Amino acid sequence: MTKPRRRRVTETDVARAVDRIVLTWYRCDARDVPTGWYLSTRLDIDRRLRPSTVARLPGRWTEESGGLDLACSVAAVLAPRARWERVLDILPGVMKGRRPGGLKRSLNAAGRLIAGVPFEDVVSPRTSPKTTDFRAALLGDPCSPVVDVWSGRVAGIDPSTVARYRAARRAYVLAGEELGVDPSEVQARTWAGVRSGAVPLPR
Repeated sequence: MTKPRRRRVTETDVARAVDRIVLTWYRCDARDVPTGWYLSTRLDIDRRLRPSTVARLPGRWTEESGGLDLACSVAAVLAPRARWERVLDILPGVMKGRRPGGLKRSLNAAGRLIAGVPFEDVVSPRTSPKTTDFRAALLGDPCSPVVDVWSGRVAGIDPSTVARYRAARRAYVLAGEELGVDPSEVQARTWAGVRSGAVPLPR
């Protein structure tokens, strides 16, 4: 039995998504949901890996050597198939060459990155836009909102296909323009508020 086709996302859907995102942002204000998730996460990765990986990576553990950038790239390829808390737990071991169970495809990609293969040769932005955006956001790009299932719920758009992902992503960019806030910040804060239960999903 064939699955029914999903309805194409229209401009009306995107406009409605923008309204939902903006409403959720203001609810985050009311509940004092913190900002700066990507920056704090990058610092957390640095804190977890700095003492344990310096001997495994070429050069010194500095921004210039790319140690932290590489770790963020590895975290990004692990994230699609594991809860974020688990990614942070296993990341130091993965950077040392360990292979925890259940993540074969992600670990293969991580191994290629650690071996020096460029990210663009490991992950295609055309077929894996969420992973590409997540890496960019961790590296500090303010215009790379990442639409996972929670951010899709905020927007009211299921991001399970590339076309639907891009529509939801555009809604976050437009919401950022309306709020005068970087799109990555809008997405991360509303994601954190809803995922934690501090803020309800818009209806």
